[in-house]
Amino acid sequence: HEATAIFRNNVVAHNRAMGRSDAGGVYNEFFSSPTIENNWIVGNEGDDDGGGIYTMREGDPLIRHNLIAGNWTTMGGVGGVRVSKEGRAQIIGNHIVRNLSGGGLYLVDGYMIAKGNVIADNQKGLGIRIQQHYEYFQPAQISDNRILNNEEGAIKVMESVGPPPTMENNHIVEGRPSSSSQSFAIKKTTYDQSLG
Repeated sequence: HEATAIFRNNVVAHNRAMGRSDAGGVYNEFFSSPTIENNWIVGNEGDDDGGGIYTMREGDPLIRHNLIAGNWTTMGGVGGVRVSKEGRAQIIGNHIVRNLSGGGLYLVDGYMIAKGNVIADNQKGLGIRIQQHYEYFQPAQISDNRILNNEEGAIKVMESVGPPPTMENNHIVEGRPSSSSQSFAIKKTTYDQSLG
């Protein structure tokens, strides 16, 4: 509880969270606010969600400059990073690439800043997926990312309540921002039609 650890310069590889558990790689919750930085988080498996990293229940990590790749979940949840159940995260300058299930980054009932990441080539899901069931969450901030060639598209806001996420200065290839229930606040986001 309430830990502020620094987790830096590690290789987290080929781990498995079994028994319908989350986060094969790194798991964070209960008011802890670690710095997770300059790691390779690769080839991990969670049975349920967040094959690479999962933060929930008031966890608030800084996730910066990591390679998060080749992770998956047995039940089809997001392979890269999941933020949910009132978790928060700053996700900055990472390569979230080629995760094998559920896409790259999934926010549900939490808050995140996603800035300066490469989110590319993730399989069986979107680059970024967002869903909020409660109005009290601040809108996610998604800026300066390169969101490229994810199997089911770039970004989607599922049926949600509360204010929509803000998106600024993202470069999207193969898959436009889409929403089933609300519009984004989009500024200076590009879409490369020649590649998509």
